[in-house]
Amino acid sequence: MGSSKRIVPSKKSKRIQSLALELENLYSLYHRKDLMLRDPLGLVNSKLNHQDFELVSFVSAGLSYGRVEQIQKSLIHLWIRLEKIGLKKEGEGLTSFLVDNSWKKIEKELHSALKGWVHRFNKSEDIVSLFHAFKNIYSEYESLGALYSSVSSDDSEMKIDQFCKALRHSISSPEERERVRWFTCAPSEGSTCKRLMMWMRWVLRADDIDPGLWTLQKVKLRSSVGPHEAFIPMDTHVHRWALEKKLLSTKNPSWKAVRELTSVLREVDPHDPIRFDFSICHQGMERFREGKVSIKN
Repeated sequence: MGSSKRIVPSKKSKRIQSLALELENLYSLYHRKDLMLRDPLGLVNSKLNHQDFELVSFVSAGLSYGRVEQIQKSLIHLWIRLEKIGLKKEGEGLTSFLVDNSWKKIEKELHSALKGWVHRFNKSEDIVSLFHAFKNIYSEYESLGALYSSVSSDDSEMKIDQFCKALRHSISSPEERERVRWFTCAPSEGSTCKRLMMWMRWVLRADDIDPGLWTLQKVKLRSSVGPHEAFIPMDTHVHRWALEKKLLSTKNPSWKAVRELTSVLREVDPHDPIRFDFSICHQGMERFREGKVSIKN
């Protein structure tokens, strides 16, 4: 499990020491399980078996844009529709459904069950293509974690990039690859990759908030991984916080900004740089609800 001890670096710059103390204070105030009720991770049933949790959480993270209420509504409708083809509540049984059946049968049943389902920019075809990628990856690697940990590179940015591209190229159809690309924004393509980085926080970190499936080896891996490989999920609140603290050289949210902020956080905590993400984000959400900040899209 993740350590909750306070970090007071003795051989770091005064700037990093001051930042570390501020972050520890935020952590003590906001790193609380009760705040998960409106968090994307809180929309995933923690009682799912580990393989189902890996896949269901990936879907949930990939659809986590827009208002929390709409995300929740879309996910509830998605899993309810899939109960018609044998899945249990909240995606339970997804792994065995994909692994134990032919793609021809799966595709036919998915199209029938999900016809007309939408979530803002996503349509049912996006989910079908993503599930096709899941099936192919699980058939070869047995988990998404095994795919990620099979990349032979010490550069975590490169590992994430190759993981994304391998997921896309697990299916041959260009149209399906493009649909899966929505869920696999790669660092080399320049965006913040916020939804994917949020999911990777969930699987790489292990504490009372993050389940750490990969770090705790709850699914099959091909090599060990850890939270030191994670990058900050840069949402609106995290980006604003970083700008207020003058931690970025660019005002625009981008992978460059993600890399810069993560680098600073690695100075604070080299072993678990994004330990403070949940706290920064939820402080920002609280300030927004209280009207102390405004969000410009």
